[in-house]
Amino acid sequence: MRILLLDMEATGLVPELDDVWSIAWVVIRDNKVVKLRNRYYPIKRFGRDYWKFSKAYTEKNGLIYPAKYKPNRDHHWTEDKELIEDIRRADILVGHNIKFELGFLELVVKEVENKAQFCTMRASMNVCKLLRYGYDEDIEYVVGYKYPRLSEAYDHLVKDKGLERFLGDWHTAIYDLFATLRVYEALTGTRIEIPFWIWLKAGLLKGYLRELKSKIES
Repeated sequence: MRILLLDMEATGLVPELDDVWSIAWVVIRDNKVVKLRNRYYPIKRFGRDYWKFSKAYTEKNGLIYPAKYKPNRDHHWTEDKELIEDIRRADILVGHNIKFELGFLELVVKEVENKAQFCTMRASMNVCKLLRYGYDEDIEYVVGYKYPRLSEAYDHLVKDKGLERFLGDWHTAIYDLFATLRVYEALTGTRIEIPFWIWLKAGLLKGYLRELKSKIES
């Protein structure tokens, strides 16, 4: 089985109006990561959420200002042939709130909606059991469980909290990608092997050495 686990960062939520500026993905086969890509693309449109991407807004809300990263690709994300091929070859797509990614991916691969999907956000709701509240005339009451944000699912499900020390910030595709991978492991009870070169390419050499040390001690 070929799994494609990915994370996107975009200028908004509407695929027809907004644009993707960063995508990170891994290809997993036989519980082993065999490919990692981390790409930044030029932005053609900001859509109706253009105002959100002022530096002041992004810093205030803990988001990442796209201009902080220079594109490492000359072409638009919809022209990334390797990404499109990996999507087409995947047996299952994995993401945190995967419907967000699917909305954009359908622009380049129409058949993507027919692929098997695993949403770590939906799958973690009844595991994390974070309460969702409603309000009626200033009276607060519980209405059920809410869908956890990636950071919430990660905090509840992942024992190894060392990841954030090696990668950077939430809302960067590469960071959220590895966090989603760890949440996926916790939810499915599987262990995904990440080879040395994958850690190195992601800027996670320290993370790899830390994991290696943990294996030796155990």
